[in-house]
Amino acid sequence: MCVLRVSGDFLEIDHFLKASYLEPLIVFKKGEPRFGGKHNETSGFNVSISHAEDEDLESQIIDSVDFLKKNMEELLKLKHDLTAFSAEIDFAISTPSEEIAVWTRRFPVELLRLLNLLEIELAFTVYPRSN
Repeated sequence: MCVLRVSGDFLEIDHFLKASYLEPLIVFKKGEPRFGGKHNETSGFNVSISHAEDEDLESQIIDSVDFLKKNMEELLKLKHDLTAFSAEIDFAISTPSEEIAVWTRRFPVELLRLLNLLEIELAFTVYPRSN
Protein backbone atom coordinates (compact mmCIF):
# COMPACT_ATOMS: atom_id res chain seq x y z
CA MET A 1 0.00 0.00 0.00
CA CYS A 2 1.13 3.54 -0.70
CA VAL A 3 -0.42 6.71 0.76
CA LEU A 4 -0.16 10.46 0.36
CA ARG A 5 0.00 12.19 3.75
CA VAL A 6 -0.76 15.91 3.93
CA SER A 7 -0.47 17.92 7.14
CA GLY A 8 0.03 21.45 8.34
CA ASP A 9 -1.04 24.19 10.67
CA PHE A 10 -3.98 25.13 8.47
CA LEU A 11 -7.46 25.05 9.93
CA GLU A 12 -9.34 25.19 6.60
CA ILE A 13 -9.06 21.44 6.00
CA ASP A 14 -12.85 20.93 5.68
CA HIS A 15 -13.13 23.83 3.24
CA PHE A 16 -10.32 22.47 1.07
CA LEU A 17 -11.68 18.90 1.05
CA LYS A 18 -15.22 20.05 0.16
CA ALA A 19 -13.83 21.74 -2.94
CA SER A 20 -11.47 18.85 -3.78
CA TYR A 21 -12.16 15.57 -5.52
CA LEU A 22 -9.41 13.84 -3.50
CA GLU A 23 -10.96 11.16 -1.29
CA PRO A 24 -9.23 10.99 2.09
CA LEU A 25 -8.83 7.74 4.02
CA ILE A 26 -8.65 9.73 7.22
CA VAL A 27 -8.94 13.38 8.21
CA PHE A 28 -7.45 14.74 11.42
CA LYS A 29 -7.65 18.18 12.96
CA LYS A 30 -5.28 20.16 15.12
CA GLY A 31 -6.19 19.85 18.80
CA GLU A 32 -8.37 16.76 18.43
CA PRO A 33 -7.54 13.81 20.68
CA ARG A 34 -5.55 10.93 19.20
CA PHE A 35 -3.92 7.75 20.43
CA GLY A 36 -2.47 7.59 23.92
CA GLY A 37 -4.26 10.66 25.27
CA LYS A 38 -2.26 13.03 23.07
CA HIS A 39 -3.73 15.63 20.73
CA ASN A 40 -3.03 16.24 17.04
CA GLU A 41 -0.38 18.90 16.59
CA THR A 42 -1.48 19.57 13.00
CA SER A 43 -4.46 19.13 10.71
CA GLY A 44 -4.37 16.95 7.63
CA PHE A 45 -5.49 13.91 5.72
CA ASN A 46 -4.25 10.73 4.05
CA VAL A 47 -5.17 9.59 0.54
CA SER A 48 -4.65 6.05 -0.78
CA ILE A 49 -2.47 5.98 -3.90
CA SER A 50 -1.90 2.25 -4.36
CA HIS A 51 -3.37 -0.92 -2.94
CA ALA A 52 -0.47 -3.03 -4.24
CA GLU A 53 1.06 -5.33 -1.65
CA ASP A 54 4.16 -4.24 0.23
CA GLU A 55 6.30 -6.76 -1.61
CA ASP A 56 5.23 -5.24 -4.95
CA LEU A 57 7.13 -1.93 -4.93
CA GLU A 58 7.12 -1.71 -8.72
CA SER A 59 3.31 -1.64 -8.85
CA GLN A 60 3.22 0.94 -6.05
CA ILE A 61 5.61 3.13 -8.06
CA ILE A 62 3.57 2.78 -11.26
CA ASP A 63 0.36 3.61 -9.36
CA SER A 64 2.07 6.61 -7.74
CA VAL A 65 3.30 8.07 -11.02
CA ASP A 66 -0.20 7.61 -12.49
CA PHE A 67 -1.78 9.25 -9.41
CA LEU A 68 0.57 12.24 -9.50
CA LYS A 69 0.03 12.81 -13.23
CA LYS A 70 -3.75 12.36 -13.02
CA ASN A 71 -4.05 14.66 -9.99
CA MET A 72 -1.33 17.20 -10.87
CA GLU A 73 -3.71 20.17 -11.03
CA GLU A 74 -5.38 19.30 -7.72
CA LEU A 75 -2.03 18.72 -6.01
CA LEU A 76 -0.69 22.04 -7.29
CA LYS A 77 -3.85 23.68 -5.93
CA LEU A 78 -3.21 21.98 -2.60
CA LYS A 79 0.35 23.27 -2.57
CA HIS A 80 -0.78 26.84 -3.25
CA ASP A 81 -4.00 26.94 -1.20
CA LEU A 82 -2.83 25.54 2.11
CA THR A 83 -0.35 27.35 4.31
CA ALA A 84 2.40 25.70 6.35
CA PHE A 85 1.74 22.45 4.58
CA SER A 86 3.89 19.40 4.14
CA ALA A 87 3.23 16.27 2.15
CA GLU A 88 4.86 12.90 1.68
CA ILE A 89 4.25 9.76 -0.28
CA ASP A 90 4.91 6.74 1.91
CA PHE A 91 5.61 3.40 0.26
CA ALA A 92 5.08 0.27 2.35
CA ILE A 93 7.97 -2.09 1.61
CA SER A 94 8.59 -5.52 3.05
CA THR A 95 12.04 -6.99 3.54
CA PRO A 96 12.99 -10.35 2.11
CA SER A 97 12.38 -13.20 4.54
CA GLU A 98 15.97 -14.47 4.36
CA GLU A 99 18.82 -12.61 6.02
CA ILE A 100 20.51 -10.16 3.72
CA ALA A 101 23.70 -8.11 3.84
CA VAL A 102 22.63 -5.51 1.25
CA TRP A 103 19.15 -4.58 0.15
CA THR A 104 18.56 -1.88 -2.48
CA ARG A 105 15.39 -0.31 -3.79
CA ARG A 106 15.40 2.25 -6.60
CA PHE A 107 12.89 4.95 -7.41
CA PRO A 108 12.65 6.12 -11.03
CA VAL A 109 13.59 9.63 -12.08
CA GLU A 110 10.05 10.28 -13.36
CA LEU A 111 8.61 9.72 -9.87
CA LEU A 112 11.30 11.84 -8.24
CA ARG A 113 10.76 14.64 -10.78
CA LEU A 114 7.01 14.72 -10.07
CA LEU A 115 7.57 14.70 -6.31
CA ASN A 116 10.07 17.54 -6.65
CA LEU A 117 7.71 19.61 -8.79
CA LEU A 118 4.93 19.19 -6.20
CA GLU A 119 7.28 19.56 -3.21
CA ILE A 120 6.23 16.18 -1.87
CA GLU A 121 8.69 14.18 0.19
CA LEU A 122 9.50 10.53 -0.47
CA ALA A 123 9.20 8.13 2.45
CA PHE A 124 9.17 4.40 2.78
CA THR A 125 8.17 2.30 5.74
CA VAL A 126 9.88 -1.08 5.90
CA TYR A 127 8.05 -4.04 7.39
CA PRO A 128 9.71 -7.40 8.08
CA ARG A 129 8.13 -10.06 5.91
CA SER A 130 6.73 -12.88 7.99
CA ASN A 131 7.28 -16.47 6.89
